[in-house]
Parts: sequence; C-alpha cells; structure tokens
Amino acid sequence: MSSADRKILREEAQQVLRQAMLAYEGDPVHVAIYALTRAQDWNELQAELARIDSAPSDPKRVSTIVDAVETHLESELRSYLGVGPNK
Repeated sequence: MSSADRKILREEAQQVLRQAMLAYEGDPVHVAIYALTRAQDWNELQAELARIDSAPSDPKRVSTIVDAVETHLESELRSYLGVGPNK
C-alpha cells in the first residue's frame, strides 16, 4: 500500500470517528471528557474536571463515561468496516 493510500484511509477513518462522535447520543460533555483523555494523562484530566462545576469528577464516573464513548466509537467503526463485534 502506498503512502498516499494510507493517508487517504487514515483520513477516511478519522472522518468516520468524527461522525460517530457527533452522533453519540449521550451528554456532549461525555465526548469532551473522552477527547480530553486522549490528550491528557489521568491526573491532568482529574485536575481539570475538578475545576469545572458541571463536569463529573468522580474517577469511577469518568471511567464509565470514557468506556461508554469508546464502546460507541468502536461499534460505529466496526459497523462501517463491516466487522462483527469483538469476541
């Protein structure tokens, strides 16, 4: 596979994930928290969430939110790729 092909596939996958995040039916804050987990380490995330009154800061709750968004994204991507659920 050429470098150009990989770039096209990567951009297409990014677009699918972007659309899946926009279609997530949970609280939009959940997507923001998930995005922050991708950009920060856990301690930085917890410190930032503690400063935001409306955001959940309980570590178990945050972990549950991140898991829910990841499950949604994985499901959307598997559906797009035509791959069955992970066993």
